[in-house]
Amino acid sequence: MDSFAFPMDCVLVQKDGKLIKEEYYLPYHAGKMHRMFSIAKSYTSLAIGALICEEKLRMEDHIADYFPECVSTQIQDDSYAGLRNMTIRDMLMMRTCFAQTTYKKNPKENWVESFFRTMPDHKPGMIFQYDTSAALVLAALVNRLSGKNVLDYLRDVFLNEIGFSKDAYFMKDPFDADDGGSGMMAYPTDLLVTGKFLLAAYRQNLKECYPHVVTGRDGSTYNEAFFHKYEDYIKEALSFHTSTVHNGKTRSEKEGYGYMFWMMPEGGRMMYGMGGQYLLIYPKQNLIAVVTADAQSEGGGTQQILDWVERTFLRDGGTSFRFVEKDLQSDALQPADSDNASIASLFGEYETEDTFAFITGFTLDEKEIRLRTAKGDYRFPYSVGGYSNPETVRDGLCCCGKAIMQPDGSLYLCVRLAGESVGMLHIMICKKDQDFLLYLRKVAEYVLPEFNGFFDARFIS
Repeated sequence: MDSFAFPMDCVLVQKDGKLIKEEYYLPYHAGKMHRMFSIAKSYTSLAIGALICEEKLRMEDHIADYFPECVSTQIQDDSYAGLRNMTIRDMLMMRTCFAQTTYKKNPKENWVESFFRTMPDHKPGMIFQYDTSAALVLAALVNRLSGKNVLDYLRDVFLNEIGFSKDAYFMKDPFDADDGGSGMMAYPTDLLVTGKFLLAAYRQNLKECYPHVVTGRDGSTYNEAFFHKYEDYIKEALSFHTSTVHNGKTRSEKEGYGYMFWMMPEGGRMMYGMGGQYLLIYPKQNLIAVVTADAQSEGGGTQQILDWVERTFLRDGGTSFRFVEKDLQSDALQPADSDNASIASLFGEYETEDTFAFITGFTLDEKEIRLRTAKGDYRFPYSVGGYSNPETVRDGLCCCGKAIMQPDGSLYLCVRLAGESVGMLHIMICKKDQDFLLYLRKVAEYVLPEFNGFFDARFIS
């Protein structure tokens, strides 16, 4: 990375318990804190997990019940049912009922309150959609239930005992709430010591690695029983729960999501903050890497960082790095053996629940998905395990598609557009109990302008 004058700020790498690389780059040095942006979300998740282990909170609790003063009287209306039914688990998985971060719609409104006064876009618990306001509200919940901010609460739980700094903090939003979504200020070494703790918890050996933390000390609130439950939560938080293949911005962001932790190739897990802030944990390789950078102006910058870490520290010094044409697609895009049977379980006809929606319904069979609209039907062919043969399907639009069943039971259809219109149409069909959701995201100039958004649907036949 140095040879490209890449805007790196710090690199720390620990392998088999030994620090094998420590570099800082101007204007940063070891004694200077860095803005960690969305890494804050992972710490918020760790605080929520501790509250759950203390039995002050449950995964299936409804978030709206904890903020009655913020909830508009409109929430009793059916159009707000998604907000009324949204659980803590939904928020941790980024499966809220919103299409985007709510406070960005009206930044001048109280950011926490706006979460409860924004009209839902779809049912919760259905599909991953990155939502920083979810973490902001969960941080407010930590404060409400513990009487402390996220980092101070976690200091009492374990941070004070593992060498986490005393002066790291969360910035405040414009309304004086902790910015639990993107406002963390900390030292790179704070991430490193956190990574070591998380790796031990993921391997279910906290007691062996941190006996002084787990067994408690004089005056400690926590004990071995608590930490047994807590390492179970951490392992769950660092495990796959929801597919991100439909809207991940980089290859590594398509691997999936846990409870505010990202999945990675090579079995890795990551905390990720905008611009190239990373805590990377590779349990199989017993490796932890911390990177801080400012890649906001670098095209594809964050993926460059991850590729560099992989080829430098995971791949025999880079000699067997897997960045070749056949591996350009995310592992999450590779078909599973059960794809055919799983996809067949979704075959049938559906209609959307919003009478005024552009997509009025769709039909899925073994060859294509047919979307019904006020302008007529649009059909998109697909194959399993590879792209279908190109076809001109309507109005000169040439396309081919492939279908891949995701581990969470959702179906991802990637449709490539060719000819005068070059681009992609990303389609997801998600199911939760008896509810269905159709998601469309079009990345192409001019064509299919209405093929974006969420459409709640029901199975007809």
